Amino acid sequence: SFALLPLQEFLPQTERAGGLPKEELFEFSYPPYYTITLILPYFYGNHENYSGPKGFQELAAFTGIIPLILAGFSLLSWKERRLERVAGIILLSAGILLALGKYFSVYTYLVENHYITSIGVVGRFVYFFDIGIVLLSSIGLHDTLTMKKTSWQRKTLSCIFGYVFVCILIVLPFWIYAYSEPSALVKLIELFNTHTVSFLLIVLGTLLPGIVMCTGFSRPKINMLRIWILPVCAATTLLFYGWNFNPRVPAHTAYTPSPFVADLMEYREKTGFPARLYAAEHLPVTGNPGAERKLTDFIS
Repeated sequence: SFALLPLQEFLPQTERAGGLPKEELFEFSYPPYYTITLILPYFYGNHENYSGPKGFQELAAFTGIIPLILAGFSLLSWKERRLERVAGIILLSAGILLALGKYFSVYTYLVENHYITSIGVVGRFVYFFDIGIVLLSSIGLHDTLTMKKTSWQRKTLSCIFGYVFVCILIVLPFWIYAYSEPSALVKLIELFNTHTVSFLLIVLGTLLPGIVMCTGFSRPKINMLRIWILPVCAATTLLFYGWNFNPRVPAHTAYTPSPFVADLMEYREKTGFPARLYAAEHLPVTGNPGAERKLTDFIS
């Protein structure tokens, strides 16, 4: 509410008040086959050579294979944390259905009939999916570590749920896409040949949840390794891929003072307003809505 309530008041006074063109409402839709990037975030390239659907950062939702399998584990047991499991499923479902955009008939209907007029980047709803995975994978990890040694039937069912969940989410959509677009399969093979580390991480991440689920140790020190191995591997994989996600600039460039600093500081000293309002001193908040506004292109 701290962000949305002021925005609700301010948005009608901006150029976005009139809604967006229909074509723009369909942009940044999340294609089903794009789920391959949940485990291979640079499958369609990076900032320098990206060739996937629009756009590289807006559709980014990398989780890694371990959280996805653990989320599948959490779908079996309902004896405890039922509300959290339901919440996770709701977030997953809402994120998937909304993020699909033009690939989902309901969203298309709502846009065509002007029920939705101002969603600029529909693919960002995939963040609901990410939060759902965070919630369910945490519960799945707890289930994995607390499951009794003797419940082999339940462990087997949990593994089936976990791995089938990943197959439905990633393998099936990509396989359907590759059937109509053979170049996708060729790209996967090329990636396998040139980025062996990525596939080793996937293989390791695929095996570990099942191994941890089906093993247990009586010695505390060894059991501590079992407790930490999945979170550490998931976090390490995220760090490995995320380190170069945003291009970095050289340190001497980053520390060079902005040429606008002097003007912005002078404005603050004269008016007492924060520097971010440098180009907005004539907004309606001052009581003079008819005044001209300064262009902000160069400041931005």
